[in-house]
Amino acid sequence: MKPRALVVGGSIAGLTAGLLLTDLGFDVSVYERSASQLAERGAGIVAHEMSLRYLTACLGAELDEVSISSRLLRYLDAAGMCSHAEPSGYRFTSWHALHGRLAVTGKASLARRLGIRMVTEQVFLYMIDHMRAAHQVPAVHTDM
Repeated sequence: MKPRALVVGGSIAGLTAGLLLTDLGFDVSVYERSASQLAERGAGIVAHEMSLRYLTACLGAELDEVSISSRLLRYLDAAGMCSHAEPSGYRFTSWHALHGRLAVTGKASLARRLGIRMVTEQVFLYMIDHMRAAHQVPAVHTDM
């Protein structure tokens, strides 16, 4: 029987954790509080090697598919004028490029659940060595 894992949060980190656990042989469910598919969020993100590793090493994405390179960084003042410029070797990506690629991997055992609702104030963790831990959640009942 496969070990099970629940990941709370279906954004970039949650999907990456779910995919890594799936690759390790876990039956994974990723829970996201938004009742609809997550849409584009945020601005540009510096594409550090670590941020793109799963996409490039495990999913075979090319760097140019998920990021762009830059030759120059410009810093703008309050009036929108360039106050400083310097050469750059950074790569940039976006939340949508990362999340979109992770969300459509086709990993059959990665189940995504949208629109979770908190129904209790306590979360129980059951460890492989049969230890059990409980964590109290703030007593706020809301559709998440």
